[in-house]
Amino acid sequence: MHSSLAKKICSVVKIDNPGLSWEQISQKIIEIANKIKSISKNRREVFPCENLVYVLKCMGFRPDACAPGVDLERLTQKRTGNCVEISVLSILVGEHLGWQLHAKRVPNHMLVHTRANGKSINLEVLSFEQPIRDDDYYIKNYAIAIKQKESGIYLRDLSEDELAGEIISKLLEEKMQTGQQLSSKDWAMIQLSLSKNPLGIDIYNNVGLNYLLHNKYHRAELWFRRALDIDGNCISAANNLIETLIAQQKYQEAVSCEKSFNKYELYRVNLPPSLMQNFGKAHIRLGNYSRASQYLAGVVKLYQKVKIIGQIDLVRPYQACIAFFQKQFVKSASIALEWAKSDNKYEIGFVWALSAYLHSGMDKVRRRQLLEQVDIQDSYVSSLAHLFCEKITARELINSHPHKKSETACYLGEYFFRTKPKDALKYWNYCVSCQPRQTFEHLRAFRNLADTKRLNNATVPSKTLYTKEKYCIT
Repeated sequence: MHSSLAKKICSVVKIDNPGLSWEQISQKIIEIANKIKSISKNRREVFPCENLVYVLKCMGFRPDACAPGVDLERLTQKRTGNCVEISVLSILVGEHLGWQLHAKRVPNHMLVHTRANGKSINLEVLSFEQPIRDDDYYIKNYAIAIKQKESGIYLRDLSEDELAGEIISKLLEEKMQTGQQLSSKDWAMIQLSLSKNPLGIDIYNNVGLNYLLHNKYHRAELWFRRALDIDGNCISAANNLIETLIAQQKYQEAVSCEKSFNKYELYRVNLPPSLMQNFGKAHIRLGNYSRASQYLAGVVKLYQKVKIIGQIDLVRPYQACIAFFQKQFVKSASIALEWAKSDNKYEIGFVWALSAYLHSGMDKVRRRQLLEQVDIQDSYVSSLAHLFCEKITARELINSHPHKKSETACYLGEYFFRTKPKDALKYWNYCVSCQPRQTFEHLRAFRNLADTKRLNNATVPSKTLYTKEKYCIT
């Protein structure tokens, strides 16, 4: 096979796999094409390309969405492949038969497009039950905005160069999305992909994600913004941008994106739960608890609707924290207990519940009764629970877990706040200065500090309890 398309596909695929046997792949393509020619004499279909679907089904080809990269050898030998591999194979087979097949992109997917009998046909080659689908199907099921279609971001025939750019993007996808270090060769491939396919927003988003996973937030932000400059409706880039802004403590900038995003169709119609959750996180950090609660309640409602219970467990701790910050201690304890009982790995929820009950005024006898009803496996969490039930002292807790100083400081602040508020503020200061920002201990200490400062400045500004002094646990 010596067509310009075959040469371009061969050249980009061999970048990643120099030992590729293109001759063997060509033979397999010719074999498939000959089988289609053979059955076409006896099997009449409305659209000839349906015979491609039939032959691949008979040969045992099957989809594998998790297959990484673009490995045509694996595809032809094991007969499993991802959407890009299947589309490339179909286009090459069609070219050998004289068909005009083109690749089309939709979010996180590729399909094949052709025209026959004056009709536009979208072909899902390995969807044997329903291979032919119209554009409306993809607009509905892949959440495509009308502007994305009109601007050519999605549902447009890709040129040979653009298809080559998409192949390169797919070759690098797993490496970028798992945070692997990118080599100079990888960067050369990225530049080649962008030069061939300037509208390929996936590679912008994936480069940004790679930087995000390496905690290079400023560079990640630049790449996510580039993706959004091309396609403001790109939900994944928007979500990653908000996450990056939160990691940089740009909380006000993150929530300001609500208004800028709202001018785009998809955010008004179909705001995804991951983006709602990130907006909620930003509002919590700013102390906008009512707004944060609205977002998180919306997230829980969406997950309950589609019955994804495991994801709700990732929202509950934020709801428990918000109730605690709003001084709704009984509500906070109830949510924390529900979270803790859902899985052993969330045992810290029992500590949060005991802390909330302590702040609500519950006596230690009832708190101890609660502790007796649960079986806490983690020794550190158990020690924290015993502290809030006044079964051990703060000194005993510190001495028994000396490697947990910064997170212990968060809970010592909550334990002492009602009796020794100045000491509590010092503990929180220490936690905020030492604990990673993405932890719940940092969030709880950070907001407890900020809320106490705001309260004291509003009530008794001459006798503020807030102090910048760091309390070092020794």
